[in-house]
Amino acid sequence: MFVKILIICAIATGCASFKGGEIPFSKDIEVKSDNEKPSVKIDVKKYFGKPSYSFSQPIEDNNNEIASRIKSTVEKAGLFSNVSSSSHQNTPDYKIEFSIYLFNNGNTAVLAGLITAFSAGLIPVGGTDHYEITCTVTDQRSAKKAEYSNKDHVTTWIGLWFLPMTSHSPEKIENEVIENQIKDILNRMNKDGAINLTRLPR
Repeated sequence: MFVKILIICAIATGCASFKGGEIPFSKDIEVKSDNEKPSVKIDVKKYFGKPSYSFSQPIEDNNNEIASRIKSTVEKAGLFSNVSSSSHQNTPDYKIEFSIYLFNNGNTAVLAGLITAFSAGLIPVGGTDHYEITCTVTDQRSAKKAEYSNKDHVTTWIGLWFLPMTSHSPEKIENEVIENQIKDILNRMNKDGAINLTRLPR
């Protein structure tokens, strides 16, 4: 019965998500190099739980959607001549491993859903999803070059009042927040000189 009420409520009411803003908006990287840029292989994993949790559960990446979006973000950065997520690629100059951790207060989310359901959306309720991304950069000899991490969050409100805010869909805002986190890491990577912008000698 509760499940049916929640489903009806989700359809009848609106929802809107908002960026946490813990990380300033990251501009596109401007790379100036006349030399052949290095190649990179990226590996992307997503988990439910915090990095410090030994019981963090892997989240299946259906149709490689997450990996594809991050691969596109890395390509647009212009730091590399070739970006691959394939295990069949010849030895790349660098390998970047991204781990995305999602965590929230599940009990609070259930309570908020019940309040919205029983008020037919008149009482707005919100919940927050936290995203922490860790990143490890290694070279072609598997030597660790650098490690990075950052945090941000998305707060989603549910209620009749949010019906007009279709441009703030949870999926859209989540994608934008994660993309900005990746761009932040790439900018720091470029600023720190963790990536040699010239193809490494073989």
